[in-house]
Amino acid sequence: QALSGQLKSRALKRQYVAYVWHQPPRRGGIIDAPIARHPTKRKEMAIVEGGRHAVTHYSVERIYSSPRRGEDGRGASTADKNVSAQLGPHPNPWTRNNDGYPSLFRAPSPVGEGVAHPTGAGYATKLRCDLDTGRTHQIRIHMKHLGCPMIGDPVYGLSPKQTLNIIHKAGIISGSETEKIVISLSRQALHARMLRLIHPVTGAEMQFDAPEPDDLKALDAALELS
Repeated sequence: QALSGQLKSRALKRQYVAYVWHQPPRRGGIIDAPIARHPTKRKEMAIVEGGRHAVTHYSVERIYSSPRRGEDGRGASTADKNVSAQLGPHPNPWTRNNDGYPSLFRAPSPVGEGVAHPTGAGYATKLRCDLDTGRTHQIRIHMKHLGCPMIGDPVYGLSPKQTLNIIHKAGIISGSETEKIVISLSRQALHARMLRLIHPVTGAEMQFDAPEPDDLKALDAALELS
């Protein structure tokens, strides 16, 4: 009951790292879009008007640029390397309505509707996600709604054919190590990085951190060196 109360009051903090396709339209923001059971695909969740309140704060940690744009054949061009500086600092994930980071999707959106293909130099992005709420599949659904489906997500992500299409268009060579690592990922590229809570008996603040698993470290390295 104590932990449930912390969740409702947002005293319980949860932070995730997510690897997604494309690049979000801004450095960070708030996705506020209600989630409920999909009206026709009953095994899936979706953005549904009248669904349960769901809020995800996201901020960019790394942008993976297309090799085709690189001047050295390995990664980002000079312009791409300056993307982070141009986009500005990360928002504070625990502060709502951060100045300079407009909230996203405050109004309920129809099922399947989301942001069009984001513009930007990156073909993939590493994101930090902090949750105000804990709905089923929340981050996966919100990333899809943002226009940045999660890498390796078998339900809300890209199909194998779409995955190959995006990495080949990015200039990644067929049969390369990057391609092998991406297509061999057997799960969505999402990791629970940190949990912070108040001990229900002592009242002490407790934080639990978990390093990224080997498969996501390999994915990070492959995308970075593509």
